[in-house]
Amino acid sequence: MFHSVEALCGQESAKIDKRSEDEGSLREVTVTLTNLDHWEKFNEHTTEMIVTKPGRNLFPKIEYNVSGLDPEAQYAFYIQIVRVDEFRYKFNEGKWSPTVQAEPLLPGTERFVPHQDGSWAPGAMWMKSPVSFDRLKLTNDPQNKTASFVPLSSMHKYQPILHIYKASTGDTAVSSSSHRNFAFPETHFIAVTAYQNHKITELKKDLNKYAKGCRKRQSTSPEDSVYIGKTPAKHSKAVFSPPQIVHISCCNPLAMNPYFLFPQPQI
Repeated sequence: MFHSVEALCGQESAKIDKRSEDEGSLREVTVTLTNLDHWEKFNEHTTEMIVTKPGRNLFPKIEYNVSGLDPEAQYAFYIQIVRVDEFRYKFNEGKWSPTVQAEPLLPGTERFVPHQDGSWAPGAMWMKSPVSFDRLKLTNDPQNKTASFVPLSSMHKYQPILHIYKASTGDTAVSSSSHRNFAFPETHFIAVTAYQNHKITELKKDLNKYAKGCRKRQSTSPEDSVYIGKTPAKHSKAVFSPPQIVHISCCNPLAMNPYFLFPQPQI
């Protein structure tokens, strides 16, 4: 069954900033993209992410700065990739446009992927450094059951959503935890098996530190390494000013998503 951002959250528009009753003490939490400048550059041309059977990491990577957590309370962080709309896309004459009805969701597409550092940890730990999901991989293999792999269909548009859970006193069950999630319009992307827009290819070359100044292709990048005959440009300094935050409040995301991976309490 197709679950768009709007359908998952029971809202007419993903841009509505509405707080639900289960947010509890998470109302003061602030989330920003650490690499907003990269995402904005790609978003100008419609970001493309490679999907392969063995899996590819995302570039730009998914990384957040988080503040406003209770330093001593226990929190769990998850990432979810949801389909943005119900269309299949086509790249033609230098631009992307929706064409036909989207294909059915692959099993496990909208699963909740836990952060690689563990399920539950104190707020102080999550705030001391950027929260990065750099082990998340995109695949087009629906049979891949690896927890950190998310199966996606090529030529469809997706968006990452960050889920934050705060444990109740003495209880780390997700179902009884306060919940809030965040999505950024800058992080929309279209899954592809090969880059369609040469501008996206050039940005990958210029901003991906793993790009090598040689023509021979090697597997050294955790993402889609692109090799060119020049020295790659330095990383642009990340912009830490808060971007437009699209805050989405789901009534019961666990019930809506059968692929949620329940965390193991680690206190």
